[in-house]
Amino acid sequence: MSAPYTLLIATLLVLAMSQPAFAVRPISALNPVPANRFYTLLSCRALDTRDLLGPTGGQPLVGGVTRTFALAGRCRIPRVASAISANVTVVGPTLAGNLSAYAADIPAPATSVLNFNAGQVRGNNVLLSVAQDLAATLAVRPDMAGGTVHLILDVNGYYAPTGNWPPVE
Repeated sequence: MSAPYTLLIATLLVLAMSQPAFAVRPISALNPVPANRFYTLLSCRALDTRDLLGPTGGQPLVGGVTRTFALAGRCRIPRVASAISANVTVVGPTLAGNLSAYAADIPAPATSVLNFNAGQVRGNNVLLSVAQDLAATLAVRPDMAGGTVHLILDVNGYYAPTGNWPPVE
């Protein structure tokens, strides 16, 4: 290797080592981000819209209609949870479409967590933010031209702030 190339490589290495690997943005004192910890759970069915009379059930989701579910208190999810780890499953969609799931206190994202065809049973593992409303509310919306679909949500963990609060409320 010739001297100019060696000098160039050495200069790039020095520059790379003197710069942070990523930009660090200061957190406002008015809106600090609390430290979170992941708490594992035995798999637990938080929602099942096929169970019309049960505590986690209700009517099937309707295409194009957003529905919210308060998850706090279900499956040991505390009011202060910030996100959940879960398996989302759709059952018996009458038409093809996709499902969005997101924290109920933010606008709907442009992405889905699951795509499906009519009549399919489809599942997907997800990490989902939940609303910071002390009810850990999750919004779900099937994007399909009318029709209905059943939703099953099996939770296996959640994220919540660390500290001396009871992990289960």
